[in-house]
Amino acid sequence: MKVRGVRVRAPSSIANLGPLFDVAALAVNHSYDTVHAELLGEAEGPRVELEAPEGLPRGTGNTAYAAALRILEYLGETVHVRIRVEKGVPPGYGLGSSGASAAAAAYAVNMLLGEPLSREELVRFAGEAEAAAAGAPHYDNVAASLLGGLALVLDPEKPWVAKLTLPEDVKIVVFRPLRRLFETEAKTGLMRRVLPESVSLREAVEWVRSGVGLAAGLQTDPYRALSLVSKGGVVEEARGKLIPGYMEAKRVALEEGAIGFNISGAGPTLFAVVREGDEDRIAARVSKMLERHWGRLETRIVEVDYEGAREA
Repeated sequence: MKVRGVRVRAPSSIANLGPLFDVAALAVNHSYDTVHAELLGEAEGPRVELEAPEGLPRGTGNTAYAAALRILEYLGETVHVRIRVEKGVPPGYGLGSSGASAAAAAYAVNMLLGEPLSREELVRFAGEAEAAAAGAPHYDNVAASLLGGLALVLDPEKPWVAKLTLPEDVKIVVFRPLRRLFETEAKTGLMRRVLPESVSLREAVEWVRSGVGLAAGLQTDPYRALSLVSKGGVVEEARGKLIPGYMEAKRVALEEGAIGFNISGAGPTLFAVVREGDEDRIAARVSKMLERHWGRLETRIVEVDYEGAREA
């Protein structure tokens, strides 16, 4: 049954996770995007009206708008929907900001229409909407923001998404610069362009081994599996050069006992996977070092959000 109005929020996310590049993301309670959606009545065709903060794209350039419209078109709904986006996830820092907006909008519109689609099915449409921000569809951030936990997108078209859990004593330390290290509009494209178009067979085999070890190992030896987050391979090597202080920060974090360390999404935010009891020491040491390269930064200890998108 259709409803007149809903309010939905979706969490930020950490994508790529080392060897799981473009395949997995982890939903975290760092911040949330909120979407208010209203069903205004019938229309001649699918119609979406968007209200968004100043400075964000409008129309099909906005992931929330694109996700909402894509769902209406797919379902053949001739209705007028108004959505208002409240940004909580900071754009341009590699925390899945555009994905959180797309996930919240997709979930909200689906609720307005009586929930004809499952959460897993929504991943497809929210992922396609990500093309508005990234230039091409990608599904890892939206999967985490929709489903919560560690989401592995095995096939976005089916859709086929696996949701995994981390040990209860695992914490995530997020290091975010408070100044722009890249222009917001150009950052994701830049971080894509620096990636190599091909890798050797040996590198590919090692990449697959690490990815399988991280995903499957969570069920058998989770801390050893999570250490593979640090194995970012050619992606980490190419992107890390563009983030001031990255390799030094990683060295310090691992020396202090972090389980794993890498770049969050396309960066420049960095993250450490740590065990409870180690988080304050690692956060302090890495932050002190990064201040020399970044100036002021936000250091926050966060937890995994296992709920994903939900009514707020």
